[in-house]
Amino acid sequence: MSTSIAAPVKASIAGQLRIGSGLTQADYPMIIGLLSNLDLRLARFTAEETDLALSVKNRDRTGQVTTLECGVAGWPHWIATSTEPELGKALIHVRERLSRQQNDAKTRRETGTNRHLRVTVSPTMAKI
Repeated sequence: MSTSIAAPVKASIAGQLRIGSGLTQADYPMIIGLLSNLDLRLARFTAEETDLALSVKNRDRTGQVTTLECGVAGWPHWIATSTEPELGKALIHVRERLSRQQNDAKTRRETGTNRHLRVTVSPTMAKI
């Protein structure tokens, strides 16, 4: 009797993205196409622990704000916004901002770049 354990499903834009207010299903192919670059960054997380939401407030009016939110268990909640009036440019803008936030969080968490997480051996401990 063999029991196979399924590998966790990796997070992706197409799998986790919830479309919020200000967007329609007709926008979906463009959204997935422009945000798919985030798939490589999201692949380190499981689909189960990842939540993505995209919304546009005041679409096609003055003061349009595009918001992309990403929540991953055990990580800070990332929120990227753009005030670009054109949806395509706004999506690229929030994609880049979210990538930057994820890079910054990963860098802070890595021991090589965060001196507070590094284990150092003092000269007196090295003799023991």
